[in-house]
Amino acid sequence: MTKKQIYPAHQEPPLEFDQPPDVNAVIAKLSHELRTPLASILGYVDLILEEDAGPITEHQKAFLEIILQNTLKLEKLVKTGLDQLEFGTPQKPGPKSSLSSE
Repeated sequence: MTKKQIYPAHQEPPLEFDQPPDVNAVIAKLSHELRTPLASILGYVDLILEEDAGPITEHQKAFLEIILQNTLKLEKLVKTGLDQLEFGTPQKPGPKSSLSSE
């Protein structure tokens, strides 16, 4: 059975390593794998909100703004977390944050 038969087109196989992974390489790969789809989501949401793809209703705009805000929150969490891993600089605990819309 091939990887294509096991994993549908939208799902990639898990990371595979021939030898124990270098921590910096794992962080770099993780950074790329998380930031790339986030950038795509942000770009397309922005295009739709700007109505470059055609008109949208106020109801659709409200949903897209929620997607935009939550994606920006996730992007910030990913950047902060990966920077802490990469540079080994844990931050002081602060107030708990939530990904839910406020």
